[in-house]
Amino acid sequence: MSTSEQISRSTSTLSPLLAHVLEDVRRTLAQSGVGKIGSQPHDVSFAIAESATRVGVELSSFERDEILTHLEGDVHTFGILQP
Repeated sequence: MSTSEQISRSTSTLSPLLAHVLEDVRRTLAQSGVGKIGSQPHDVSFAIAESATRVGVELSSFERDEILTHLEGDVHTFGILQP
């Protein structure tokens, strides 16, 4: 399965607006070089807030948690095979 198929499948449960914010957060984290989502939670929270502001939306705590859950799922893609 290609990366684009994984991303589209993982964002299919989100609203189009949240999917857009999630993609922006992923792009921001990739550009900043944050490797592991769980290693720097402050950076991830800041990236979510920054992306939401850039998109022009105010996220509820539930929506923020949904985005964070999807980001954490990106890290745990391989499950037991990860070190």
